[in-house]
Amino acid sequence: MTIKVDYAVLESSNQQMTAISRTIDEKLDTLRSMLTKLQWEGEDRTAYQQHQAQWDAAVRDINKILNDIGGAVGLARENYVTTEMSNSKVWTS
Repeated sequence: MTIKVDYAVLESSNQQMTAISRTIDEKLDTLRSMLTKLQWEGEDRTAYQQHQAQWDAAVRDINKILNDIGGAVGLARENYVTTEMSNSKVWTS
């Protein structure tokens, strides 16, 4: 069985997860900025605020998942590098 690991791909994947999370936040910040210019009262306002709270919670969940995946990919890369270095030392000793 052959296992091939591309360290550059792992690093790139980690960076992409971070970039995706950042992009989601930026786009939602832009949307929030546009929506804060709107003003209304009554049930519509309450309904919007409730939905906004749900969206915010969902975005936090998505960003946590992206960050967790990115962290796991980064850790996997580090572990592969460490293992490869240890294995190569066996042959150079």
